[in-house]
Amino acid sequence: MDWALTVSHKYSRWLSIAMLIAMSFVLLACRSSAPDADGLLLAFESKPSGSVSRIHVMQSIVEREATWSAATPWVNSAYPESDVPTGGVGIASNSNLGRLVGWNTTASNAFSRSGVSATWEAAARKRIDEANSPTRSAPSIARHGDSSWLIAERVQQQSRLLVYWPEEARSQEQKLGDAAFSSVSRSHPVIATSKDRFLLADALLGDDVNAKLQIITGNVTRSGVANAKRFTPVYCVPPQCPVVMPLVTADWVNEEDEVMQFIATDVALADDLHGGFLLAVLEARAKSEPAMAQLSPHDDAAITLKVLRSSNESFNRADGYSVWSSVTTHMGLRADTARFVQVAPMPGSAAGILVLTVGPAGKAGWKMADDGANVQALTVAEVNAMFGGAEPASQPFALIRTSRSAN
Repeated sequence: MDWALTVSHKYSRWLSIAMLIAMSFVLLACRSSAPDADGLLLAFESKPSGSVSRIHVMQSIVEREATWSAATPWVNSAYPESDVPTGGVGIASNSNLGRLVGWNTTASNAFSRSGVSATWEAAARKRIDEANSPTRSAPSIARHGDSSWLIAERVQQQSRLLVYWPEEARSQEQKLGDAAFSSVSRSHPVIATSKDRFLLADALLGDDVNAKLQIITGNVTRSGVANAKRFTPVYCVPPQCPVVMPLVTADWVNEEDEVMQFIATDVALADDLHGGFLLAVLEARAKSEPAMAQLSPHDDAAITLKVLRSSNESFNRADGYSVWSSVTTHMGLRADTARFVQVAPMPGSAAGILVLTVGPAGKAGWKMADDGANVQALTVAEVNAMFGGAEPASQPFALIRTSRSAN
């Protein structure tokens, strides 16, 4: 009898353990059952109607034949009255947290709005920190952990990186020390994460000494970031990248024998879903004059788009350079439609890359194969569909892949 009770007790214990394990899996499944389907999210600030700007979020889901639709039923409830969004918008997706949209307002406050799937919170939440500033840039957002995000932004021309906990409306700046950018920001910093690595990039004002484009990379940890290092990207054409020391984009001499430099005017980052990153750079020409404190692009200069991919050697060098292999170079873009850029891996079974640009006179886009072949300009109808027929303001915007593998 005692033996039977003992066996019964043991079976009960194992049954209890099995039930706890099963419940844990159920809870875990419930927690992570709400990530976005394989698709894209596009967030942008529209041109003002009267004195009011709007934040728009558009989504395209592969299972729904990749048609674009509004992801947010926002009207005035998207942000507090009188706090009109300005300066652009950032967005990120995380399988545990859902989505986060962030923007700043004319009152120099930082707001965010989060949600899962197509359901969003009824009101915005103010981010509490000490950086209220009229020169604050649009935030760039990337996943950090189960309950927090990484946010990059510019305050008073200096780039900074924060961890943000939305439930607490609390942020903590991450000290980058000697790894910080060597020059002030030209536009706004951008951030992306791939597995346990973060990448922060910015187009800098630059001069004849300082770099015009830099990246900061390091490890994503439970409490923040660590092991940050600063690099100047250099470009090469495969397959020579691991073998030959690549060259920084060379200077150019115009018809008047004036030396012109290629400077980065905007930059975008994305997880390439293969353990690395995609980097999109808009470049313009500027005069190289020793007396100038900074380089400014010519208003009539055509813009060059470069799409690059990090290599296995990108972040292992000790000379301060990071190697990026060229995917494509597209020259002669209109400056008035290529002020800001975004890049993302295309969803679906076919590999590919999507690039969008916006400017004061409109918007444009391209799709290309993963290796840069077969670059196709999007039609006006295709671009209009992505933006839901709205006209984006000439401000930083966000384009992200939303599948599980992208988080």
